[in-house]
Amino acid sequence: MFVFPTFAGMKRICWIGLLAMLAVAACNHSVKVPEPVVPEQGRRVEGPSPELCAVDSLMWRQPDSALMRLLPYFNDSCCGDAKFCVSTTTEYNRHYAHLLLAELLYKNYCEQTNRTELLQAVTYFDSLVRQVSPPFKGARGIKNKNSTFSTHAFLDARAHYINGVGYYEQGDVAAACAEYLKASEVMEERFEEKELVGCKALFIALTYNRLGDAFSEQFMMDPAITCYERALLYCKIEPTSPQGVSNILYRIGKQYDKMDEIDKARQYYAYAIEEMPSSDNLSYRDLASLIAFNDYQLGIKMEQTLIALKQVLDDADDDYERLTRYLTIGVVFFEEGVYDSAMCYFKPVFDNKDDESSQIQAANYLRIIYDSLEEREKADECMRFLADHKKTGGEDKALVSKLDDMFKNYMSRMQEKQAEKEREAAVRNVLRTILPLTLAVSLAILIWAKLRGRKLLKQQRAEADKVLEETGRRHEEKVRRMQQETEKALEKEKKARQREKEKLQQGLQQRDEQLSALEKALTQQREKTELRREAFMKEAICSKINDSIRNLHITAREGTRKNVMLTDEDAAALRAAVLSHYENFEAVLLSKNPKMSKDDLQLCQLYLLGLDERQIAVLQCKSYSAIKKRANTLKDLLGIDENLPAYIKNFSTF
Repeated sequence: MFVFPTFAGMKRICWIGLLAMLAVAACNHSVKVPEPVVPEQGRRVEGPSPELCAVDSLMWRQPDSALMRLLPYFNDSCCGDAKFCVSTTTEYNRHYAHLLLAELLYKNYCEQTNRTELLQAVTYFDSLVRQVSPPFKGARGIKNKNSTFSTHAFLDARAHYINGVGYYEQGDVAAACAEYLKASEVMEERFEEKELVGCKALFIALTYNRLGDAFSEQFMMDPAITCYERALLYCKIEPTSPQGVSNILYRIGKQYDKMDEIDKARQYYAYAIEEMPSSDNLSYRDLASLIAFNDYQLGIKMEQTLIALKQVLDDADDDYERLTRYLTIGVVFFEEGVYDSAMCYFKPVFDNKDDESSQIQAANYLRIIYDSLEEREKADECMRFLADHKKTGGEDKALVSKLDDMFKNYMSRMQEKQAEKEREAAVRNVLRTILPLTLAVSLAILIWAKLRGRKLLKQQRAEADKVLEETGRRHEEKVRRMQQETEKALEKEKKARQREKEKLQQGLQQRDEQLSALEKALTQQREKTELRREAFMKEAICSKINDSIRNLHITAREGTRKNVMLTDEDAAALRAAVLSHYENFEAVLLSKNPKMSKDDLQLCQLYLLGLDERQIAVLQCKSYSAIKKRANTLKDLLGIDENLPAYIKNFSTF
């Protein structure tokens, strides 16, 4: 039987409820966080001087003027060994001044000369920021209320960024990217999204741009796109330059171009053109040239593409830009097989020693052209140049792996922190809903209790106390039993986990042994396959066919060359060689489709030899399109998903 509490009891309950609600509400208001204290000094940290703040403000608008205003603080010029000369300044301002000097040297295209002092500034600002935990656990509003800490956090992020610039100038790309990621992490961890405007938004856009450029240089297109998209988000809030948004869209398009996703690349180039404030600049002409070449790759006729590219060429401002356009036009002529015209455009690019990257591209194309024209001396010259400029990939692969792990760890941390923010917001929303409702219910109960009258409440008080006492006793007994059951369950679960752990360890050991055996078997299989392939390729008929076709430069429009035509005797010898080394070759193919003709089997044998469609077309005196069409038909007849050459190659490994 439920007994309603007495009036005094109800009053006591309501007061307790109100106090509890006030305590919860207090936890959700802004809390005052003391200014950070430098641990080793044990004193309050002074803020920046007005003079340095003025230089900082000017830096974002006129970096050259800001550098001139900062230099009097130092004994020497920006090109010397800068030492802070104001002896009466605070430690905070000394580190702040060196941070400003490093930033202004970079913005004025000067080498960083105060590396030692900058590293000290990074450590100093890190110590200020580390003392205050990220403001998510109920400390809502901490960043807005404590502007001093906000300043420390922004300076810490900037110190990491400019330190990364210094590492990049020294050629340490991994260390530079680690610093850029740390700068981004500090900004996104210590500031709410609504605060990332003005200089802060500009700074994050620049940071992600630097990260995107670093990843792009290592051909890490997916991380680069992610960084550029983040940069684009903040660049739209605070543009890095009049062409800032357009330049980022252009960079995203370049990543898709590298991945051969031509449709997406062209889409972003078009967006970049739309965002370009004017058409009388190099970036606009680069985009117009790229769009024209993308259109050619997507099927636009050569004549229309050349008209567009030559129009951009006519607007070129200098020889460097003109040679860049030459390279693009030369590629179009090369793809069309018009080698004489292509050579006219590639030759000036190859002769220009100021652009090594373009030289290498031109040398690759010229080598193929000279080979086809049998101009051995010139072809050898291109080969020597390419050999001298060949890059080793070992260090690059290690760097890419390190950068990839670094970026994945950063994204994982950011996702965890975003989830934490969302959970905190959800809790606050629930509290905002529950508190008013609880208050209303408490007031309603209080009013109802008063109306019941003192007499009824006195009668119910004794019964309520009795019920509460009995309920408390039962509750204590129930809690005691639950504790005992819980302890037993935990002990049982502990033993079960121990058994499961031992079982898993045994399973892992067995799996390791199985994997070792499998690796050994696979190694033996690969060695066997390689030996069989090597023996097959050494067959007289295989060597004869390869020797006859190896040095030919064959285009899609190649005609019949009777001197290299595959005779019936050669075809029979090739079939015998195939069956000698791959005895089940024809049987497996015919099992998939018994209707395969002799010509179909011969085509598969030539693919097994490693020839492509153009070489096969010359050997069989057929057109390239006929061979390509027959290969596609065979793919459907055999019921395979991959292309026929790849299938034959994989088939030969078993």
